[in-house]
Amino acid sequence: MLFEIRTADGKVLGQGTYSPMPDDVWPLQKQAGAVVCDVFRRRGSGDALAFVEKDGHVRWRVAFRDLFTGAEIEAFAKDVWGYDWLFTWWVDAPESHVVLVTRTGIAVAVATADGAVRRPDSLVGIRPHVPDRFLEAAVLRGEKAAAEQARLYLRRASTPVATRLRAAVLLHTVDQGPAPARELFDAAIAKDEASDDRAWALHAAARHMDDGPAAWLADAALREGIAEPALEALGSLGEPALPTLVGLLTSAKLSGKARAFAARQVEGMPADRLLQAILRDLKNAREDPAAAGPLLLAAVTQPVPDLAERLQSYESTLIKVLDKDTGPTGWIADYFAQIPSSEAIKPLLRQLQRHRTDAYRGRIIRALKSCTGQDFGDNVDAWLKNTILR
Repeated sequence: MLFEIRTADGKVLGQGTYSPMPDDVWPLQKQAGAVVCDVFRRRGSGDALAFVEKDGHVRWRVAFRDLFTGAEIEAFAKDVWGYDWLFTWWVDAPESHVVLVTRTGIAVAVATADGAVRRPDSLVGIRPHVPDRFLEAAVLRGEKAAAEQARLYLRRASTPVATRLRAAVLLHTVDQGPAPARELFDAAIAKDEASDDRAWALHAAARHMDDGPAAWLADAALREGIAEPALEALGSLGEPALPTLVGLLTSAKLSGKARAFAARQVEGMPADRLLQAILRDLKNAREDPAAAGPLLLAAVTQPVPDLAERLQSYESTLIKVLDKDTGPTGWIADYFAQIPSSEAIKPLLRQLQRHRTDAYRGRIIRALKSCTGQDFGDNVDAWLKNTILR
């Protein structure tokens, strides 16, 4: 990686190279250098942190396994890439320490002078200049020592809305303070706020709004730019949010992509209750197959033994839609891939002819494989010529 170290006004102080490419970089203002961090995942070896001076010289490196014990590492979430360990990080205001906070709440401070590692009892004395990451970490760790600093942020009229909300959430978490006011949540998701701050506010509302978070989050999902984080936060409420989520699946105000995202949020919820809500709303959506599509997408993922019989009355509507040039072709194809019907074969073949070169082709072919028991791969001409109608 080729890099330049610049002052806040753009003056170049130095340049050099660093390898490998880091996940995140924190440029320093008081020292001519930068701290680089593997923010996301490590396979359990290699560097987690390094201090790079302005000429590319590495002052120090700290290995991932020097930060944590073996037992702590094994407690981190894992995926195919390795460990998903870091919650947040920053360089403190005096630029004397790099602070790392893990998703399990462990705090580590690394001295910028020499890379010495220690475990601080509190984050209060090693805050960054902009306090939002510090407040988020204090909420995660349940740091009562940070309560007084949070009150200070709330007393200052100049404190930004995003910081005020984090401070209020911290006090609600560690000091039995009142829940943040709904007006504060409203201000924090305003269109002119940063997207990360809006998303944080939505998830905070699910945990800390005093009353009615489901309805508030459903309304937020209709706002520009925050549909997915709002739906994700709504899904985190679990079963109490089920009727609200299912209702959103038929909302014409949500984009098709957002409806599909909403359908994924109901996965894993109690199947019988979910299907009851879906069937109720399907009755309202019978004349609007575009709205029924996400409901069916959610329905076919549920382990309900008599699902096919309970949804059969809606199949004739779906088959009629397949004969048209417009409609939720992909969703309907997904439905028949899960619940096959011989009546769907002809309209699926007509749709395959229409969509032989676009993104719907694969979904239609999967449905045809399910409905016919045949397999001609991705060969559209073979499907159109050789499919045996039942």
